Amino acid sequence: MKTIKPFAIIVLLACFLPISREWFKYLEYFFDDEVSSVNELRFRELTSSTAEVVCLLDYNHSDIIIPSKVLIGMRVHTVTSIRDSAFCAYNNLKSVEIPKSVTTIGNYMFYGCKNLESIKIPSSVTNIGIGAFLECESLRYIEIPSSVTNIGNYAFSECKNLQFIEIPSGVTNIGNYVFYGCENLKHVVIPSSVTSIGEGTFRLCSRLSQIEIPSSVTSIGDGAFRLCSRLEQIEIPSSVSSIGDGAFLGCVSLRQVDIPSGLSRIGKGTFKRCKKLVKVTIPSSVTEIEDDLFVECDSLKSIEIPLGVKKIGDNAFYGCDELESVKMPQSVENIGNLAFKNCKKLKNITIPSNARTIGKEAFGNCVGLETMEIPSSVSFIGSSAFFGCENMEVKIHPFSTGYRYFGDDPFNGCKSVTQKKN
Repeated sequence: MKTIKPFAIIVLLACFLPISREWFKYLEYFFDDEVSSVNELRFRELTSSTAEVVCLLDYNHSDIIIPSKVLIGMRVHTVTSIRDSAFCAYNNLKSVEIPKSVTTIGNYMFYGCKNLESIKIPSSVTNIGIGAFLECESLRYIEIPSSVTNIGNYAFSECKNLQFIEIPSGVTNIGNYVFYGCENLKHVVIPSSVTSIGEGTFRLCSRLSQIEIPSSVTSIGDGAFRLCSRLEQIEIPSSVSSIGDGAFLGCVSLRQVDIPSGLSRIGKGTFKRCKKLVKVTIPSSVTEIEDDLFVECDSLKSIEIPLGVKKIGDNAFYGCDELESVKMPQSVENIGNLAFKNCKKLKNITIPSNARTIGKEAFGNCVGLETMEIPSSVSFIGSSAFFGCENMEVKIHPFSTGYRYFGDDPFNGCKSVTQKKN
């Protein structure tokens, strides 16, 4: 009796078993029923035909090519996703190539990969997750494919060497803190599809000198451009209806801002410490000068508050050293605490006849003021409201009805105070 050689058995099995040629391509891969390891990568089965990348097995691996298919449990699976934080803090990782089968870059996927220099994102990807490239400090350039429609919060935050970014035309919202701390980012292209710029989006992008906001944008979030120390000029399109708190706070090189006529709100501290701001026009659509709006804008010499504004917030013009003239409309009813304190060159300001309250230290240390008339409409003057106005002569008109209330020593240090009679 003849014996059947092992080689013949293998040939027979190959002929009769339903195994495709593609199967043989992955025979080299180690596999079990749910998990497979390929090229130092760990994969896990998602469905009977799809799989995800779980992690990198070797921390010392520097260059990765993720395969589009992997063998798990005797079946070929398409790699469609990469698990959140899959490569988090792999400091030796330098380059990654992602296959076209992947549609999502997961949350915190490359967070803390400080030596990652290059990554190829395929045109199949539609979403870049939260903090996907957070603190990838060596990443200088990344091409975001046109297929991407969403960029998550903190996606490129603190990529300190990133210099250029073009946001694809499918993106409608730039999330919060997406480019926060990208201190070498010089140029950004924002497409006309974007309708909102999120909170802190470009905060601390200290080398960003100019940026064009498209006419599709309707809102600018809190601190969106905060501490962009080289930003010199910005034109806000007419489509924008609100600017968030501290949006341009600490933009020390900002000289001019063009604000559109339809804007309804300029948030608290929006231009705080914009020390070179010379000119800003507040549109008539604004009804309130919010707290801290122009604090320490050292180069601002004059301001015209539009008719319709009823309140000037606390610290609104505090410490504006060069401010000489303020045109205040008759619509103003309330002047906040410390609103004009330490505006030492302020010479020309008139309290409107509809004003009701003047807050504490509202004009403290305004040594340039020489005359001030308190109209009969004012019912309350806060403590030290005009403290230290040593060159100012005050004339107080009698209150029209009821009682007028004074805080502690509102006119302490003034040159003279005269009560006018009816």
